[in-house]
Amino acid sequence: MSWKDRLIEASYKNIPFKILSHDYSGGRRTELHQFANREEPYLQDLGSEAGKYSIEAFIIQTKDNEFDYFTERDNLIRVLKQKGPGTLIHRYLGVKKVGATDFSLKETNDEGGIARFTITFVESGKRALPKTLTDFFSKVDNAVNAAMDLVGDAFNTAYSTTALFQDSVSNIMGRTIGTIQAAIALTNGIATKIISESMGNIALIRNSIVDVINSPNDMYNALKNVCYSMASICGMGSILLMEQSIKGYATSNGVALNDKPVDIFANKINISTNITGGETGNYSGVVRGNVVELDPNNINEVLGKSVIKNMINLIENFDMSGLGAIPTNQEKNICLILDTFKFQVIATVCRIAIRINFFSQEDAVLYMEEINNMIENVLFDLGNEAALGSSAIGVGNGTEQINNKDVFLAIQDIRKVFTDNMITKISALTKSIDYRIPVNTETSLVLAYKKYQDLDRANEIYQKNKEIIKHPGFLPNDDVLRILND
Repeated sequence: MSWKDRLIEASYKNIPFKILSHDYSGGRRTELHQFANREEPYLQDLGSEAGKYSIEAFIIQTKDNEFDYFTERDNLIRVLKQKGPGTLIHRYLGVKKVGATDFSLKETNDEGGIARFTITFVESGKRALPKTLTDFFSKVDNAVNAAMDLVGDAFNTAYSTTALFQDSVSNIMGRTIGTIQAAIALTNGIATKIISESMGNIALIRNSIVDVINSPNDMYNALKNVCYSMASICGMGSILLMEQSIKGYATSNGVALNDKPVDIFANKINISTNITGGETGNYSGVVRGNVVELDPNNINEVLGKSVIKNMINLIENFDMSGLGAIPTNQEKNICLILDTFKFQVIATVCRIAIRINFFSQEDAVLYMEEINNMIENVLFDLGNEAALGSSAIGVGNGTEQINNKDVFLAIQDIRKVFTDNMITKISALTKSIDYRIPVNTETSLVLAYKKYQDLDRANEIYQKNKEIIKHPGFLPNDDVLRILND
């Protein structure tokens, strides 16, 4: 692979641009101390210098923007002026959390149709995982996408379009889709706008089931996209859109972008890729609906945990009642849909969990174990189906064994890659400790300074101990908090 093959498309806060050249500077913050009557100086290391990225960028008119670059130029200006840090996708250096400090724009008549920017970004400095470890996101994604293709092939082979009484298939699809809708409605940390958008996407798919019930490819993509909606509300919309384009699921005027089967839903669903309403940590309490940027590789802990709990719950408590009698010739289809749905939930949960900004090692371990327990239960059910038939999960009479080997192996592959990379992620996190509040420590600001010498950590202390701290300005003396040991 040449160096050009490793370059990626650049963007800031999900607004794309081209990079002509770049400069990067960093280093260590030091203070030189020279003492009287001592021959040797002392160089004090004060920590890492904030990385600075100077970029020569441009936006040019092309066929893709209909030879009108003004909108793209104005969008980039808007986000460069926008308050707060954001995600920089650097063509050469990868994903960075930065803030734009200054920029300049140049356009000339002699060089019409192009806007040239000189932009300076500085690392934002928020607590995040070491950049050397972010590769585990792509490892889990790659494992999921490889498994997705294998299970998709198995679904297309096994799904019967000639079976009669397909009302049973329509009913079970409605049930699986309905559980995702319920999970979204119960999610904490997202705004009504995003809930409405996701519900609209799912309704679009649900209303199309009767029309695509004889297409294995469309049925499989319906299950995939419904579960993907859970990843989308966590800010992963841009990743999903990119994958759909690369893998050929997306289309251009109805024509597939490559030789992959077309996903008829990919061009119709609406995915938010940059901002959403979410939970903020105001001292007056939780505020819902504020506009915040979602970082797809740094998912808010409240949002991510809520999504995972809801998705685990919908698998463990999936309701099979009220479906009516299932014809014998539909038992395999019903099991295939349920098994594929469980696979899609597991794949989505693993992609979300690996990206959550967990508070501590203990939190991350807890959720890794809960996900692995869910996976183990699903594998157990698949084994029962293979041995006992559909009756093992309450479908039909179980007259024939269910051949679900491909789904079983795909889930096993995902679990191994997810667990290995989750352990790597956990190793980079800090342990939490019990910390007894010293007498006369009046506010969380004082505690943040005493413990960390960092006033910005006050909100972190408050958010993680709301049951004990009723107000950050009045700490209960001699009580025990749970804080990070760093």
